Amino acid sequence: MKIAILFISLFLFIIYPQSTYSQSSHIDSLENLLSRMTQRDTARVNLLNKTAASLQNVEPQRAFKHLTEAGKIAEELDYQKGMADYYDQLAMYNYVASEFDLVLEYANKSLVINQSIGNLKGTAKNYYYIGKIHYFQGKVDQATNFIKKALDINIAQKDSVSICYNYASLGTNYADIGNYDLALQYEKAALNMAYKIKKDEVISFALNNLGVVYEHYGNWPKALECYQKSFIIDERQKNYKDASIAASNIANIQKIKGNYSDAIEHCLKGLHYAEKVRFKTGLCYNYEYMAHIYVKMGDYDQAWEYQQETLALQKEIGNKQGEVIAYRDLGDILVLKGKFAEAMESYNTAISISKSILYKRTEISSYIGISTIYSKQNKHKLAYRYSKKAYLMATAIDDINLMGQSAGILAKSSEKLGLYKEAYMAHVSYKTMSDSLYNEENIRRISNLEYEYKSAKEKELLKQEQQKKDRLQAAELKKEKTVRNAFIFGFLFMIFFALIIWRGFIEKRKANVQLHAKNLEIKKQAMELIHTNQSLKRLSQFKEDMTNMIIHDLKNPLSTMINVDILSEVANKDELIKHLANEMLNMIENTLDVYKSESVEVVLNKEQNDLITIINGAINELAFIAQFNLLSFKIVFEDKIEVKADAMVLRRVFANLLSNAVKFSSKNDVITINADVLDNKLLKVSIHNNGSYISSEQQEHIFEKFGQANVKANKKMHSTGLGLTYCRMAIESHNGHIGVESSQKYGTTFWFTIPEAQKAHSYQEKL
Repeated sequence: MKIAILFISLFLFIIYPQSTYSQSSHIDSLENLLSRMTQRDTARVNLLNKTAASLQNVEPQRAFKHLTEAGKIAEELDYQKGMADYYDQLAMYNYVASEFDLVLEYANKSLVINQSIGNLKGTAKNYYYIGKIHYFQGKVDQATNFIKKALDINIAQKDSVSICYNYASLGTNYADIGNYDLALQYEKAALNMAYKIKKDEVISFALNNLGVVYEHYGNWPKALECYQKSFIIDERQKNYKDASIAASNIANIQKIKGNYSDAIEHCLKGLHYAEKVRFKTGLCYNYEYMAHIYVKMGDYDQAWEYQQETLALQKEIGNKQGEVIAYRDLGDILVLKGKFAEAMESYNTAISISKSILYKRTEISSYIGISTIYSKQNKHKLAYRYSKKAYLMATAIDDINLMGQSAGILAKSSEKLGLYKEAYMAHVSYKTMSDSLYNEENIRRISNLEYEYKSAKEKELLKQEQQKKDRLQAAELKKEKTVRNAFIFGFLFMIFFALIIWRGFIEKRKANVQLHAKNLEIKKQAMELIHTNQSLKRLSQFKEDMTNMIIHDLKNPLSTMINVDILSEVANKDELIKHLANEMLNMIENTLDVYKSESVEVVLNKEQNDLITIINGAINELAFIAQFNLLSFKIVFEDKIEVKADAMVLRRVFANLLSNAVKFSSKNDVITINADVLDNKLLKVSIHNNGSYISSEQQEHIFEKFGQANVKANKKMHSTGLGLTYCRMAIESHNGHIGVESSQKYGTTFWFTIPEAQKAHSYQEKL
């Protein structure tokens, strides 16, 4: 009875854990690994660069500290790949700081090294950031050319993440020059690919850039939705750099909609996040939008203060496009303040810079600003000259908004100069453009209202659907819990019932022995009872073996978990506890699945699966204990293999076989995993380790229930052996075979085969 009570307690502990264990972040795990890898070699350089990359958008100063060490070691070792990555990360560090000249300097240094060593992935990354800097400097054509170079390499390398970034950046480039249809195509392609990749930072980047294009189209609800989704992801990921950009974009849409308090609130959030990582570009955007908001609110002094901050920062980071816009906006604010001379100076500076970077729209709007000043000063000849120049340039680039603004001033100044025919033509043009803009605005407003209505309706439907799914899921979970508990307690009851039967037959056997000499019929009955008794003994031994072995297997990890605080040599106790819990759960699952397989036919969910993804999933489960024992896994095949199988079942097969390999390997051993598709489309997988030798006698029984325990020479309970039994059951249910080969010289190899496999087509073919 004590054994039964202990058994129940162990199951309840698994089913109803009393606490949850937190996982260390990716950054913490990298830095923990750094603290253990103290040797100044190429591996440490690579890890330092990787850790710095993960910190760039979160804590750039910590990133710089790791980069400094990486650069020193790489230079000492003359490690070219390490130096290229070091310069690349320095470019990223200065990109966050908006030091664009330094970004170009380090990106070009990295590019030279990457090209010399044939590192195509690094070369593509260098091209991308060089293109981004050219964009901020107002050189949109050059920026597009560099990003297209990066895109060509990334497509050839099948680098989906980099392709997403390339598409999204090309989209904003084309939007900036007015090619909105092409821009939208690139942005939608980027977002679709990002969702397939399932990387939050890539999804956020694609959403934000898609919002920019929707904003150009005037679809503000759609733009706002994209910005808000991007902002939520950035905040959750603590990506403060990108969060500052998303916040400024939300503020701009709220300003357009007249929600000034919400707009200011998001600008303040954007400024806070940009200051947190010293992201000057993010500060620029939020200062600029704060100025625009205060203009709308009629507070021109406050608007002027924020616009001055914007201009100073744009000059500091060398963003020519941002600088010219800041000068133009300062001119507009100064006109509203009545300071015409200062406004004229700002407009002329904006015109000079616009000409140098071929930024036509800002040049035209600055001419309109100057003509407005002259018109207010009744200097109609000058107003006529500048407004006509603005009108002709706006007509050349087919910008209806700028055409309408310049035509209005041109009509007024022409009339004052007695040029009535020209005044009439300008007025007609002004009226036409105004009507067109008014109609376009009405269409846009109606479309936005329609979108908002549809969006609200869709959200309500999604909410109702989610509530329905939640109810169904809760009911299903309750049902699963009931079935599981019923099975466990039923299983325990059967063991208890077997004990009672066994005891009863023992007593009956005694009575039959005493009557044996009296009657042959009684002797026959006695023999039958003896046979039955032997069967019960085997059943009892089976129960006892299983109970003892399960208790033994659970006792060690439970003891370790209870006493984890006294294990000073364990650096990451949370990970150890999690591994032990997973080990116990895996043993329970093996036991339940083996018994289930004997009572019902196993139902598999066979689908086409990527073999390497399944293997990596199993490796991740064992990564901590392997690392703790200084073991490593090596996948030695290169081909992409697809197999038609139940992914969850196959992952558990790998987990069980790899767990055995870890258990019987010595420190610093390498566990290798190989796979190949034979001519008959038969997948053959082998897992090799240099651990303990398995004798031929043991090999005959190793896949039987309790096979590992029963073949031990000393008969000592070591393991249930149901892990390998589960593997045999799982592979045979896939119509495959499993086996083992072992020698004292070459170690041990477990192998299995599964039909219906193939080497996958290349990425380019799938496109």
